[in-house]
Amino acid sequence: MIQNKRGATRLGFAILLKFFQLEGRFPYGPHEVPIQPVTFMAGQVGVNASEWNSYPWEGRILKYHRAEIREWCGFREVTLADLDDLKHWLVREVIPQEYREDHLLETLLQRCQNLRVEPPAPDHTDQRERAHRNLRF
Repeated sequence: MIQNKRGATRLGFAILLKFFQLEGRFPYGPHEVPIQPVTFMAGQVGVNASEWNSYPWEGRILKYHRAEIREWCGFREVTLADLDDLKHWLVREVIPQEYREDHLLETLLQRCQNLRVEPPAPDHTDQRERAHRNLRF
């Protein structure tokens, strides 16, 4: 999968792939990946670790890489219907038993993993406060 990629895109793709395999989601930005794994992966793919700073975190290359990785891992992008289903599932089955935010997020990530759906981006999960205020119990 990385044969036709060079430099920053080769390293960035390899890191995105490994992060997705380990975490079940993509990193939100370069700050989320410690330098030690970057250095290790750079050695594995034959690219200087400093190339990591040049990886484009916006635009079509990132979108293309994420789509390639999702497909290879058997996942799909989250849809609006998925977001609605996840919200209702959390409200019905999880929140009545658990209020700790870290556990809720972990449970949500596991649910997405089981459904083979890429977890919602932070801007979707940050909307939980607004959605939570609008819920009537």
